[in-house]
Amino acid sequence: MSRHGHDARPDTVSVADAALILGVTERTIARLVARKTLRSRKKKGRRLIDRQSLQDYLNEERSQSASLDSIERRLAKLEQLLLGVIELYQPGSLSDLNQKRELLEGGRKTDRLGEI
Repeated sequence: MSRHGHDARPDTVSVADAALILGVTERTIARLVARKTLRSRKKKGRRLIDRQSLQDYLNEERSQSASLDSIERRLAKLEQLLLGVIELYQPGSLSDLNQKRELLEGGRKTDRLGEI
């Protein structure tokens, strides 16, 4: 029996337990089941989530997260490369660019303060 009193088999968990495992709401589990991202079955009117599909989902999430980190690192390197090329072909232009960036960021902060 799961900690929520549902009669889940060892290869299944209740919706509440699945939500705890993934760190999401029960509604999110229902959405993942509806999209067929998580496998489930009903037993005595209760929805039971397949443990292996939870593990597969967690593995996929970790893989996507690692991919995003890799993309962010590559973009940062590309940005540095492009800034180097700009400085090489237009010396001093980066200081102008940084000044413009500071002005824009300062304006955004002022705009946000006006919203409060």
